[in-house]
Amino acid sequence: MRLQFIVFITLSTSLIIWLEWPKLKKWGVKEKAAFFILLGVIWIFLFLDVPDTPGTPTLDEFLFKPLKGLIQP
Repeated sequence: MRLQFIVFITLSTSLIIWLEWPKLKKWGVKEKAAFFILLGVIWIFLFLDVPDTPGTPTLDEFLFKPLKGLIQP
C-alpha cells in the first residue's frame, strides 16, 4: 500500500509538471524556481506519513476537553 501511495504521488507530480510545461516556457527564472521549489516541498511533505496524522476530531477533542465538565451535568 505504501509503494502504491508513493507511485501515485510521484505520477501526480509528474502530471502537474507535464501539464504546466508549455506555460513554464514563458515564465522567468525566478517564477520557474518558485514553482519547482514549492512543488518539491509539497511532494516531500506528502511522504511524511500524512495518512496517519490526526485530523479534525483529535484537534476538537484537545481544544474542548477542558470545557467538558462545564457542558455536561
